[in-house]
Amino acid sequence: MKALWVLARLRVLDVLRSRSATFAFLGLPVLILLVLAVVFGSGQPFEVRRVSFVQAPGELDPAALRLSTHEVRVEREPERDVARRKLETRATDAVLERDGAGILRITVGSKDELWARGVAALLSPASLELVRLNRLGYVHYLFPGLLCSSVMFAGLFGMGYAMARYRNNAFLKKLSTTPLSRATFVLAQILGRGSLVSVQAALLLVVALVGLGLRPTSSGALSAALVCALGLFVFSGIGFALASVIETEAVLSDLISGLTLPFTLFSGVFFPLDSLPRPLAEVCAWLPSTLMVDAVRSTLLYGAGFMTVGGKLCGLLLWGAVTFAFSVRLFRWHE
Repeated sequence: MKALWVLARLRVLDVLRSRSATFAFLGLPVLILLVLAVVFGSGQPFEVRRVSFVQAPGELDPAALRLSTHEVRVEREPERDVARRKLETRATDAVLERDGAGILRITVGSKDELWARGVAALLSPASLELVRLNRLGYVHYLFPGLLCSSVMFAGLFGMGYAMARYRNNAFLKKLSTTPLSRATFVLAQILGRGSLVSVQAALLLVVALVGLGLRPTSSGALSAALVCALGLFVFSGIGFALASVIETEAVLSDLISGLTLPFTLFSGVFFPLDSLPRPLAEVCAWLPSTLMVDAVRSTLLYGAGFMTVGGKLCGLLLWGAVTFAFSVRLFRWHE
């Protein structure tokens, strides 16, 4: 019995002796709860209805203005096919468009008939079209975010933790005796990690294709793969930079765990970013995780081309250049 008590006490002290571990175990859950209370205190993310209005850029239908005054978020979508895909994946609740006679047509899932009839009455004259949606549609919406989360975690933890371990077991000190440059070493680590992540991403995609009925276009899948590769470069750079500053494996692991949650929660993985308070949403829109998730979702689910997501790609390229530069600058072979 005494041995049981001693071992249990040692396990508790093993956590409490480290400030970072104590914070990660006791303080971080409380901090997360308080942040969630502030962010979602006025309502959960799916309370607000969203509609996609099929319109050419620059146009603004009076019906869209009227809906926006009734706490309905209206987005203009130039392509009808993209709007219908968003309806299928639950990224929008209805698709509105004008027919040749100028009559408004409202397309919704069969489960939203009652709400859609209210919208049709508000925007009368309007016709209603009910469609049967795939029950896994929201899972399709989640898939790009989960794929990007895997890439993000592989870059942050896989690269950062590995570098801390290499430093502690003197592997880096041994490499310092070779003519290997810092830039070459950093790039080699990113490429090596990328080969593993590509297998992981391919496996996830196969499961989504076979088991979930996901049907991306070949160009969309290729574009998404390139975006993920760029995202891995960014997050590997962040992980490498953190490992260059923080030498203790436990502290680095706690810090990465603390960073992963906000990156996942506030990057549009589970719900659209406009569900957040506006100031927070504007800041989160510039996170590399948000840029990656939006670009992958647009290419993989909605068939967007590189020109459509060009701004997000430029943002990721900028993040990649900055993080790689910091990684090379901060990295050192030994103390």
